[in-house]
Amino acid sequence: MPHINPDWPVYLVTAGVFISLPFMLLLNPGSVGLQAYGDDHPVAHTVENGSPDARYAIAESTAQGWRVEHFTVPYDQESMAVLAGQRGRPEWAHALRTGRMPT
Repeated sequence: MPHINPDWPVYLVTAGVFISLPFMLLLNPGSVGLQAYGDDHPVAHTVENGSPDARYAIAESTAQGWRVEHFTVPYDQESMAVLAGQRGRPEWAHALRTGRMPT
């Protein structure tokens, strides 16, 4: 795991969601809130992580090039799936439980 100096400035960009540190970039390769979804814009598409776990990656610039580490973090997705179902979003409940859209 790369060392993160607490004195480095941190920049959070909400469009694309990433945190930039000098010589390091914290990426969001997945989702904490919804692991699968479908949308019609800009064209019809479906995104699926294939797992209910939260995901993140750290990309570090080194003298040899970029080094990327991917991580998954389990969390209590069932409570969020129950809430989604209670709020009339059964497709979100399924996505939260499985990381896939219902077929």
